[in-house]
Amino acid sequence: MKHFGKLKMAAAVLACSAGMASAATVINPGDEVLSVGGIVTAGNGSSFQYDYQVSDDLFVREFALSAVGFNGGDDIEKIIASLTHGGGSSVTLEAMLNPDTDAGQGRVTFGGQFLNGMSFVSGDTFSILFRVADGKTTTSNVGVQTSFTAVDAPAPVPVPAAGALLLTALLSGGVVARRKKKAD
Repeated sequence: MKHFGKLKMAAAVLACSAGMASAATVINPGDEVLSVGGIVTAGNGSSFQYDYQVSDDLFVREFALSAVGFNGGDDIEKIIASLTHGGGSSVTLEAMLNPDTDAGQGRVTFGGQFLNGMSFVSGDTFSILFRVADGKTTTSNVGVQTSFTAVDAPAPVPVPAAGALLLTALLSGGVVARRKKKAD
């Protein structure tokens, strides 16, 4: 029984460690999402990932990213964020490297960094991953968060019913012009 308690404790510690993704957050149109509490731990290659699942067709204009650390700024400069649309063929937006951090000592932040948004259909999943840049090592933990607003997906643009009529008129005009040219 004691052994089982130790295993449960070890599992809890592992589940809370960095690099482990939490359960996917369900997103609905109209939701304003602020995901906080992520930590990219000190070290080489560490990461933290936020996972989302879409309940209905929706559109996100942009994803705002921020991070905070407690060192001279070097660690935050090594953090890269990327957005990956999962499902079928995944689409990855270009990773963003943040070079604009305070070089002084103490608390250091970056905010107002954005990744372009995209459209999602019901059942889609997507992830926002913060990680230490390849070949880099951080010496302190960096807290990360993301925020965005989901809106209803734009309605598809219908082909006008008059499209066939317009095409017929253009073709008729071409026939008339051709006959007129032959007559000349």
